[in-house]
Amino acid sequence: ECGEALTDFDGNTYSTVAIGSQCWMAENLKTTHDADGESVARWCCDCSTYGGMYEWSVAMNGTETDGAQGICPTGWHLPSDADWFVLESSIDSSMTDPDYIGWSDTTIGEELSTEGAYGFDWLTGGFSYGGDRCDYDYDRVLYWSSSDHSSTEAVSRLFNTAFSGINRDMRDKSFGFYVRCLKD
Repeated sequence: ECGEALTDFDGNTYSTVAIGSQCWMAENLKTTHDADGESVARWCCDCSTYGGMYEWSVAMNGTETDGAQGICPTGWHLPSDADWFVLESSIDSSMTDPDYIGWSDTTIGEELSTEGAYGFDWLTGGFSYGGDRCDYDYDRVLYWSSSDHSSTEAVSRLFNTAFSGINRDMRDKSFGFYVRCLKD
């Protein structure tokens, strides 16, 4: 049931939240193993607060299939670009272009923040340009989608405290971004 805690292979528990027709993790993934117990690489600014950052290939657990389970627990998957758009358009019906690039002219970012009404509760955990480092760790957070864009880029979402909207763009797969899993 959505709203009940979810536990990963490592024993980390996560809050879940229903938003529109979807059930999302209300916290960033922290795991160091996939659902089968295989080790996965991550790095952290502060794993206990923000969760782990993963390269896209790690988040996808070696596949390139849109909507794949990736490193999410069994019964959950790495949200596709289309899944992210369902979330966005359920919060703001003015979101009608699933292929937009850049910042939305909405308050979705505010609505999904820790002060927002939806319980998604994104935190400004930053991201990594690669390797075990934290870049911009106190004003933004980036999330992977399972949607491949090119051999070097995948679709992502960005929240930033300086903007009320949400940013959709294609970013380098070697960057370290966070993961929110979506219930199948």
